[in-house]
Amino acid sequence: MLHTKVVAFFGEGFIWSVWRGSQAMAACLWLLLGSPANATSFDCAKAHTSQEKLICSEAGLGVLDDQLALAYKQRLEGSADKVSEKRAQMRWLTEVRDKCVSADCLRSAYAARLSALKSQAAAGSSCPVQEASLVGAWVRRSGPGFFEEMAFGVDGTQRGFDSWLHHRPEFSGGSWTLKDCTIYIQHATEVQLSVAFKVSDLRNGQLYVAEDGDKEVSIYKKVGK
Repeated sequence: MLHTKVVAFFGEGFIWSVWRGSQAMAACLWLLLGSPANATSFDCAKAHTSQEKLICSEAGLGVLDDQLALAYKQRLEGSADKVSEKRAQMRWLTEVRDKCVSADCLRSAYAARLSALKSQAAAGSSCPVQEASLVGAWVRRSGPGFFEEMAFGVDGTQRGFDSWLHHRPEFSGGSWTLKDCTIYIQHATEVQLSVAFKVSDLRNGQLYVAEDGDKEVSIYKKVGK
C-alpha cells in the first residue's frame, strides 16, 4: 500500500533513478572503504619478488615502503648529485632490502634507511654520504688515511668491514656504522682498536675523509661500481 502511494506521488521514473543512484553510491563506497588496499610505492598486483610480496601482505610494511619512497623523493629533489643518490638507493634495494627473508628484517631495514634519510634532511643535507653509497671497495689515492684499501659491506642488518695492506688482509671481519657524518670502524676482536673517519665530501666516486681530530684530508677512490 505504501509502495503504491510512493510510486503514485513521485512516479516510477523518479523511483528508478533514485534506486540506480543508490546502487552507484554503494559501489563507490565499496571501492573506497570495502576493498582491501595497502599503501606501497609500487603496484602490488605486479609484485614479483618475495620481498615485494611480503611488503604487500603486511599493512605496516606497506606504510614503511610508502614513507621511504616519499623521503627518498625529497632527498633526491634536494641533492646536487642525483646520480650518486640513485646509485645509493639502488644499492640499498639490492644489497639490503632484497636480502631480507622475514618481515622483521624488512622492518629493520626500512627503519634504518628512513632514519638515515630523515637525519640527513634534518641536518639540511649537510652530510654528502649515505650508508648505501659507502658499500663497496675503496683505495686510498692521497693523504695519510689509516687504511690503504678498505671495503664496506652490508648483509641484511649486518655491516662488515675489511681492509688490506699491500693487497694482504689487515683489518678483517670488523664492523662499521655511519652516524653524524662520521664513519665508525670497529675491529672484530680488539675492542680498543677503532677508527673514526669524518666525511667531508663524496663526489665523482671519491670519498674525502679525515681521521677524528686530524685536519688533513685523505681521498679514497671507489673501485668498480
